[in-house]
Amino acid sequence: MSTSISAALSFLETSPLAESHPTLKSNYERKLWHQFTLQVLDILSSSDITSTFSTIEFYNSVIGSVAKKLNPLSLARIAGYTASSIAKGGDLTSAIALLETVDLGDAVAPITFVESKLVMLKLLASPNDTNVLEEVRKMLSKGKERLQLSGDSGEDSSSTKSTYGVVKAVTSGSDMALVYAAYYEASMLYRKHVGPPEAFYQEALNYLNYTSVSDIPGEDAFTLATDLSLAALTGEGVFHFGEVVLSLEILKVLKGTQNEWLMELMRCCADGDVGQFMAVTNRPDVQEKIQAQPALTARADAVKEKIVLLSLINLVFERPSHERKISFEEIATRCMLSSTNDVEKVVMRALSLGLIRGEIDQVDQEVFIYWVMPRVLDTSQMMALSKRFGEWAVKSSKVADHMIEHASHFS
Repeated sequence: MSTSISAALSFLETSPLAESHPTLKSNYERKLWHQFTLQVLDILSSSDITSTFSTIEFYNSVIGSVAKKLNPLSLARIAGYTASSIAKGGDLTSAIALLETVDLGDAVAPITFVESKLVMLKLLASPNDTNVLEEVRKMLSKGKERLQLSGDSGEDSSSTKSTYGVVKAVTSGSDMALVYAAYYEASMLYRKHVGPPEAFYQEALNYLNYTSVSDIPGEDAFTLATDLSLAALTGEGVFHFGEVVLSLEILKVLKGTQNEWLMELMRCCADGDVGQFMAVTNRPDVQEKIQAQPALTARADAVKEKIVLLSLINLVFERPSHERKISFEEIATRCMLSSTNDVEKVVMRALSLGLIRGEIDQVDQEVFIYWVMPRVLDTSQMMALSKRFGEWAVKSSKVADHMIEHASHFS
């Protein structure tokens, strides 16, 4: 029996794992590597592992002795859990060193997973070091290339895309989903450090495409919900609020917390409700919290412009396609503008951003809109759209009947 195997068996016999997971040693001895791997992942994913045994000793003594026999992605996940445990204990240097020495051969997914975890630890250890930030940027760039070139993407004609065109190409909870989640989490953290907010917003949505909110620790979920809301409100070109407010569970984390006001503002933006937005922001307690957020105070004018534009978009969307000639007065009232003189500027801004397409009639003080950006709909909006489809179907049927009735005139 080799020295490494003897050391592994000795650890498994004497550590608390011998009592809490009595079959672990048996699976190791019988070389049931699949069952052994599942047990190890279950053990290391526990939130209180650092209080029961030394994860670094377990990794070095047990996992190190059979690393070559384990599935590379499983080994990568085990290394990731171990490094995370070490980092939580305050030893970031050892955690980084462990991930840098994992031998995964040339397997794309495991390497991308480990390097994503490595990126997060490096950012945690040296968040303001320009050399580290540049190193991390290059690592993420290489990781993205690997995922794009990999045959594991799983993209097909049935793949669904988010607002930003990110393909949710793998089943949530699958092995590749774990890799994508790790990559986007690392990219999201990098963008949190270097900006801009719209880039963070995009990567956060990508991360949530592959990660269930229930799998994110409570404090981390609260931070993510807060950061995501701030990025959505302040990010340039971010107008798709429905995807976060209606499709994702992350904002519900803010309910009942000191940051519930952010959830309210996100709802106002999704609805394009200027009045309610102003009501929330004018509350004394919210004003104090806004002042404590440099991101909001620095871009206060841009945020005000955004809610006005979203109000215009909602006004257009609510109208049938054949009734999209809107007066300046109606736009001014809906967007709560000081006068109709401000309408043209708002409409021109919406046109320049590609939020709508249409024409302005300055003489008659009207705007004709023939296209509005797609959006995620809530239940009431879906019902309204369904009603429109019904009306359209009736009209189409009447036209068809008319054509059949008068077909002889065209022969």
